Amino acid sequence: MAAAAADFAGLARYGLFGRLAHQEYLRRSEEQLRALHAQGLEVHLRVLEAGDYEDYCTALGLDPRTPAARVAYAGDPELAGEPFV
Repeated sequence: MAAAAADFAGLARYGLFGRLAHQEYLRRSEEQLRALHAQGLEVHLRVLEAGDYEDYCTALGLDPRTPAARVAYAGDPELAGEPFV
């Protein structure tokens, strides 16, 4: 979750959010989380920080602009956050 506007802006450079503005991203994220919760699904969140994403990509030799980098970062079990309630 890119909660901070500065991190959102830093990550948006790499195409992580399409054309969404930060407030729209937060609104849509809340809607999606509520819908998943209503279905009884457990969702794990973590704070997305631009510097962490860039460091992760550098460490693995990934281009941060590619879908493969986004999938690797999002799916890395070592980076999973706490369950969202």
